[in-house]
Amino acid sequence: MYCAFSLQVFLLISKMTPLRRLRTLFRLYDTHVGNVTSVQHFAGLQNRIISSSSKKRFAFLSRTFSNLSSKDGNLDGAVDRFGGVTVDLGQLSSSLKAEDFQDILSTSLQSWQDSGKRGIWLKVPIMSSHFIPVAATEGFTFHHADPNHSILTKWLDTSSPNKLPKPASHQVGCAGFVFREDTKEVLVVKEKNRRMVMWKFPGGVSDLGENIGDTAEREVFEETGVKAEFQSVLGFRQQHLQPGAFGRSDFYFVCRLRPLTFDLIPCRDEISACRWMPIAELDSDREISGITRRITRLVMLGMERGFDNVEMERDKLQSIHKGLDYQIYHRHIPCEKR
Repeated sequence: MYCAFSLQVFLLISKMTPLRRLRTLFRLYDTHVGNVTSVQHFAGLQNRIISSSSKKRFAFLSRTFSNLSSKDGNLDGAVDRFGGVTVDLGQLSSSLKAEDFQDILSTSLQSWQDSGKRGIWLKVPIMSSHFIPVAATEGFTFHHADPNHSILTKWLDTSSPNKLPKPASHQVGCAGFVFREDTKEVLVVKEKNRRMVMWKFPGGVSDLGENIGDTAEREVFEETGVKAEFQSVLGFRQQHLQPGAFGRSDFYFVCRLRPLTFDLIPCRDEISACRWMPIAELDSDREISGITRRITRLVMLGMERGFDNVEMERDKLQSIHKGLDYQIYHRHIPCEKR
């Protein structure tokens, strides 16, 4: 009986890829694990089949297979409350061959679909980027990328449209309106390498995890050498098809800052000119942009009626997510109980 069984199994799996062959052997082992004779027979069968391929590669695949958290050899992933699965391919060796990853991924997809999962997120380390063409043949598309990995997605639920969140739609930039109330002067710069050179407020793009007030302070210091302290948000712009934003839209916040130092040390790489300019002179300059003029006149109104009437102050609130807080910006609320 065992001879016939061995021949049938050998003929069945000898044409399989090494990984499929390994899966079959593991399933046979699981089926007969309680029987000593069967285990001994399994070991002999395994040796005969391995001899038909590279033992070194088979041993590598065996280690790869045993490292997968799922007992059936599928990729292990975190299931979210929406029925999605997030899979970090860092659980696989970056030296795993593409054809062997194809076996793992296709089997995993079938298992996820059978169990009613709706969408799959693949996190692919940059050193495992050779897995990406394989995932693309299985219907995955790019979602976004970070310096060390990319994220691919696939929607499995054929009964409804794709409901996976889209990638980030906006970048965030901040400028600092640094205003000297004693001299009624504002800090302005002219940037290098610009098609249209005009006086503007110093500013730039926020870093990941950076609050907008911190961005404004940092950019002012980097471009002009002036240290300044955040006071409020004066306004913001939303622009689509923003040049240089890699197809993203753009939010640009203008913050009022109070100067702590006054000496100018402009950045040689970015700034062609830098000065303290009387606010009335800036307002009369016909070459400035629409947002520069609008914010300038808003500040002039604040000088006349009080900044509480024209700006949004900053406060910190506790998030509904445990251990997190956030900053909120709004007009002043008189006599608010906090």
